[in-house]
Amino acid sequence: MENGKKTMLTADFVLLLVAAIWGGGFVAGKLALSGFSPLAILFYRFCGAAVLLGILSFRKIHKMDFKLMRCGMVLGTFQFAGLLIQLIGLQYTTPAKQSFLAASYVVFTPVLLWIISKIRPKNKELLAAIVALCGIGFITLNRDLQIQAGDLITLVFALVFSVQIIMTGKYTRRYDAVVLTFYQFCFSGCLSIAAVLLTHTKLIHAINNGAAVAGVGYLLFINTALAICLQNIAQRYAKPSHAALLLSMESVFGLLFSILVYGERVKGHVLFGCVLVLTAVFISKGVKASRSTI
Repeated sequence: MENGKKTMLTADFVLLLVAAIWGGGFVAGKLALSGFSPLAILFYRFCGAAVLLGILSFRKIHKMDFKLMRCGMVLGTFQFAGLLIQLIGLQYTTPAKQSFLAASYVVFTPVLLWIISKIRPKNKELLAAIVALCGIGFITLNRDLQIQAGDLITLVFALVFSVQIIMTGKYTRRYDAVVLTFYQFCFSGCLSIAAVLLTHTKLIHAINNGAAVAGVGYLLFINTALAICLQNIAQRYAKPSHAALLLSMESVFGLLFSILVYGERVKGHVLFGCVLVLTAVFISKGVKASRSTI
């Protein structure tokens, strides 16, 4: 029992680390977009991460397991589709509004888990999700609350990412998380290659842009290869709804990195939002831990 508690606490810490890395990804993404198109960035992220993880875990992946590959294909498809939808939505809404709407997966996840597993989330889980969403809203929303086409598209992304979180929790309980992540990157990479070829996207026209290259490097090595691998490993020991809540902390870390890098000023409502998100985490931790049955 004591070892199990330590394992879950370690998983929580790892998921928070992933959220922090993703928070830094907002800054890195802005740098990367200064020289590369969204599809080019996805190409480098997924193909590079697949090659890197393949080299580091060659001994584990040399045996063909078609069931494992199929699970990786599912995750890779959701991953590529979700990020592509997010980028499309960003063209028609503001980054601040998208960061709030995208984080609505913190609410979608327990509801979808309820539909799939037929197990009703505990009241504290639902309360924590709602409190976290309110907090993220205080952090990111401004006075302009008009609904735009990009807002609806972003909600589709949040729904897709919620499914990915649930399926990740399911698959990592069956298979080695590192090998699963490798196949996930492979299929995301294949889809990005197809998209690049179909759209005739240029890949090296900004190779002399040091800031853009650095941004892509962070997204490839840290934000994708490391963070998603850590996410998949940690989700073996965390309920999907709780994992979604911890991962939603990326909005808080994104704000902190924006302050450090760009010197953005913090207003009172933003600090209040941070307090709400942290409160949601403590509410969630008050729920008796149990493994998902899916």
